[in-house]
Amino acid sequence: MEESLPRIPKNGDGNGGPHPIARFTASPSGGMAPLTVKFDASQSRPAVGSITDYGWDFGDGGQDDGEIVHHTFSQPGTWSVTLDVTDDSPNDGIATHVITVTEGPPIADFVYTPAKGEAPLTVTFASTSSTPHGGTITNYSWDFGNGQSGSGPNPPPKRTRPGAHMLWRLPLPATIEPSESRQQPSKFTTP
Repeated sequence: MEESLPRIPKNGDGNGGPHPIARFTASPSGGMAPLTVKFDASQSRPAVGSITDYGWDFGDGGQDDGEIVHHTFSQPGTWSVTLDVTDDSPNDGIATHVITVTEGPPIADFVYTPAKGEAPLTVTFASTSSTPHGGTITNYSWDFGNGQSGSGPNPPPKRTRPGAHMLWRLPLPATIEPSESRQQPSKFTTP
């Protein structure tokens, strides 16, 4: 997607003649944070001579110079990216493009202690290493793989019987597809 706005000089710059045409592509034009986008202004055209400057303002406080640049948007939002090209006249042309960045899925992860011991073994779980990616984790659902379940960031400790093998994982909230996350299965054995 591109938008060209030629004949818009910088404040006080230029000689009043024809202006270059600023054009650029953005790939991808949207996605989940953190999102790295390639910006390519090679389709911009000078009115006189050649383009001497490619100035980028990414709308999130970041800036860069160059015909082809990469920028990472670390926060969700709708960002108006502006390209300002200058040619030999020295007039300039401006183009804008909107990049939409959404929140990434949370990453489910947890710690537990102890990993093994005498039966009956009481294991404590905590999701302190789960990452919300710009939002807030609103739901914790635990499946301990043996018919037991729990909820909340720190479910009540679980006990096992002698010889039990327990596989557990921290599923994501119901609104997130499991394929978009990392789940960390773990296993322990009681004697």
